[in-house]
Amino acid sequence: MSEFVLVDTDILFFLHSRPTGPSKPSFVFLNALTGSTDLWEAVIAPELRLQGFGTLTYDYRGQGQSRYGATASLDPAEITADLRRSFHWWTVCHRSLAERR
Repeated sequence: MSEFVLVDTDILFFLHSRPTGPSKPSFVFLNALTGSTDLWEAVIAPELRLQGFGTLTYDYRGQGQSRYGATASLDPAEITADLRRSFHWWTVCHRSLAERR
């Protein structure tokens, strides 16, 4: 299980698989407000991975396996800020791993 810690009580669950095919990009999946990574991981993400693509699925605060504390507002502004912050973190980590190859 992979997690991105926003603060001690607010943690985003995510699943990331790097591309295995040459020059294949990664697909990033965003849930509906009532969704979870389970929707994407049932068929779509595994099929893309079989074709060599990378995938990134994650749950917003309060969805699926993500957690949130009493101070979380769970409003669109907070969700958008979480998305930006986690994508920045993911991009930096992804570049760092690619440079180690």
